[in-house]
Amino acid sequence: MSDHKPIIEDTDAEKKKAMAKFLGAQFEAYRDKHGWRTTANNWAKYLGVNNAALSTWMNASRLPTGTNKHKLAAKLGPTIYDILREPRMMPADPEFHEVAEMWFEANRSTQKKVKSILEQDSKEVKANRGKQEGPKAAAA
Repeated sequence: MSDHKPIIEDTDAEKKKAMAKFLGAQFEAYRDKHGWRTTANNWAKYLGVNNAALSTWMNASRLPTGTNKHKLAAKLGPTIYDILREPRMMPADPEFHEVAEMWFEANRSTQKKVKSILEQDSKEVKANRGKQEGPKAAAA
């Protein structure tokens, strides 16, 4: 018998806690980006969900269901499905596909930017090493 415990339990209580933690972290990131005066109501509008429903998810009272979970996934990524222990889905709603594609494109764009920054940093580090080694080589 193994003592291994899964990261996310299959019980609704554990899913609710995990969802509340995830949404809380996402809300903090949203507030960091949009300013501390941003309210949960503003965030609910951005997500396309009802503020009261969002509140119940953030307080670990309920779990998102139906189109609400798809709206959350479209804005926050497929982690929503992982927390709910459901297969990652792409609903038939054309608007969802448009939003999901924008999210995935933004993610690809971010990855490209990060790669570019890392490559530039690598070039600068190599250039700086060459400058530092230059006077030492000339002195020898």
